[in-house]
Amino acid sequence: MTMSDFEDATLDLSVVIVSAVSLGHALIRGEFPVARAIAHRLTALAADAGHADVVTAALRVTEVLGPPGSSPQKGCGQAVEALSLAIDQAQNALKSGRPRIH
Repeated sequence: MTMSDFEDATLDLSVVIVSAVSLGHALIRGEFPVARAIAHRLTALAADAGHADVVTAALRVTEVLGPPGSSPQKGCGQAVEALSLAIDQAQNALKSGRPRIH
């Protein structure tokens, strides 16, 4: 991985991280429509960045947030925690130079 590739991958993951933080803020404020939109965008960002485990975790968050107009289902906090752990693992993989899965 060249320095440029590493920098690009770092920036891609940074956008995922900022989106996950925004998701958490929306959930804390009870802004579930905003949280749903962020979760969908986060899924796409993680897919574009090649972080399959983050995609899976983000899809789970989307699932437990439920359809528009509903309240989040039981397990939402656990899904967000799993998302956080998946992002941590992606960051650790990036630091160690392991390639992303596209």
